[in-house]
Amino acid sequence: MIKNLFLLIVIFLLSGCFLISLTPSYSSKFRENTWVHKETRVPLPRELHIKCRDSIENSKEEDKLGEVYAACLRKHGFVFNASYIYCYKFKSICEEYNKYRK
Repeated sequence: MIKNLFLLIVIFLLSGCFLISLTPSYSSKFRENTWVHKETRVPLPRELHIKCRDSIENSKEEDKLGEVYAACLRKHGFVFNASYIYCYKFKSICEEYNKYRK
């Protein structure tokens, strides 16, 4: 029994699943550029983020605020570029923005 438990822990540690699940959501490892320019791969500038965020405030449809924001970024040439680890921790965000990857 103890050998099986030990073997299971070793497998989790080697696969990385254990480490990903222990990483807190606020970890600095997630300071990645989730939105980058489609051609130049430049990260999202703060000014554009603010401009698109302001377009959300002017939107009438409250259930589609994320889509309004993403459409604004897409219009300016940006695509969603989150890693597997980011999407593992923030599944709902990735599900919402995955159609803006390409």
